[in-house]
Amino acid sequence: MPSGMSFKTIRPDELGKMLFMQSKIAKDAAQAALRTKSIEMRDTARNMAPIKFGNLREAINLRINRNQYDKSSYTIYTAESINGVNVSDYFNYIHNRRYAPDTPTWTNLGKKSQSYDGNPERVGERFMDRAFEKHEQSVYDEVEKALLNAMGL
Repeated sequence: MPSGMSFKTIRPDELGKMLFMQSKIAKDAAQAALRTKSIEMRDTARNMAPIKFGNLREAINLRINRNQYDKSSYTIYTAESINGVNVSDYFNYIHNRRYAPDTPTWTNLGKKSQSYDGNPERVGERFMDRAFEKHEQSVYDEVEKALLNAMGL
């Protein structure tokens, strides 16, 4: 009887299947984390947008972009019109602060927009940029955490 250690090897095709399944699980976990954080970013942008009549907030949407390699990204965008109302000019007016450069944003917004019930966010200029800046690092952190969890690390 031979002495020493014995072990079963994994055939290359089995190893390939295992690696493929692991990468698919990791990819799905990362996509789920990215989608969740993108929704949070969209919601923050909505909270930072003035209410006026609500059309601008409703126009802030999330779109999934898929490419030929089945990789996805998310775009947070403002539709040009919503409910039959063109909001692109109003978006430009508020986001790019085209209304009174020498005064704080909130003093130029209507009472409804300055502070609405339970909104923790500052309403007004650069609301899309500020939403991105607020969540940028947490997007990377959450995707990394999801990948590590999917790989069992």
